[in-house]
Amino acid sequence: MQTSTLKELKIMKGMQTNLVLVGSGYLGESILAHLENCETIYDVYEVSRTLKKRDGTIKHLQVDIDRSVINLPVGKNYKVIYMAPPSTTSLDDDRMSNFLNHNSKHNITQIVYISTSGVYGNHDGNSVDELVVPNPITDRAIRRLSAEKQLVKFCNKKSISSIILRVPGIYGKGRLPLERIRNREKLISLEESRVTNLIHVNDLARVTLKALEIESNEIINVSDGSPIKTTQYYLHIYDALKQPWPDFITFDEALKKYSSKRLSFLNESRLLNVDKMNMLMPGCIKFQDIREGIRDSLF
Repeated sequence: MQTSTLKELKIMKGMQTNLVLVGSGYLGESILAHLENCETIYDVYEVSRTLKKRDGTIKHLQVDIDRSVINLPVGKNYKVIYMAPPSTTSLDDDRMSNFLNHNSKHNITQIVYISTSGVYGNHDGNSVDELVVPNPITDRAIRRLSAEKQLVKFCNKKSISSIILRVPGIYGKGRLPLERIRNREKLISLEESRVTNLIHVNDLARVTLKALEIESNEIINVSDGSPIKTTQYYLHIYDALKQPWPDFITFDEALKKYSSKRLSFLNESRLLNVDKMNMLMPGCIKFQDIREGIRDSLF
């Protein structure tokens, strides 16, 4: 009761923090669901290309950030969580460039960018911390690194905080590879399977909201802290569904059977060091055990 009263008093006194969710989609939904648990009171502007129905507490703005300025009230300070995927018009992220150019007039005080751990490229299963020089090998990761560089340059020029979260595979409700499991696609043998990193969408939402409290410029690796072989991840899902395991194949056989997009993930292997995340954002990761995260995502 006291917490609710305190929140109401803050709202009455205009003490909310203005938060803009740019490219709000799957992660955005989880972030919105976790706002109630935040000590900070956020006045939220949700920006997406598709129209969404929200209640009165969320101000939804249907905007194509490739072409338009976000019509935000003047005279306010804004924190931004940028979740929009890169454009594919070039190997630069032109979408990020357009967003920064179109909206530079707004008084933005911080931008949290959801990037990808793919910017590191392949490290053959070895540990990677934030000091490792990026070496992306896929087009999508090259574009993400382009977005990071644009953001850092923009924020340094404006003297505002930039937080870059380098995120691995996201899973959660509606984001498990259930079609592949229904089709009983063959898996690479455990011996040859590569190490991957994952994070439950709700954990990522908590990390992202915690990042808004950081006032410095940071690059932070994000994951559940429990690297796992890709094949073992699938087997845990089979076990949760009480389904028999599929057949196994060698890595060389997978090169002939898997799609090019799926192979692009398999060609990269690294172990994300998340010591910095744990230091700056303690208590955000609730699903360190992937099996618990899978059960939460299924049932």
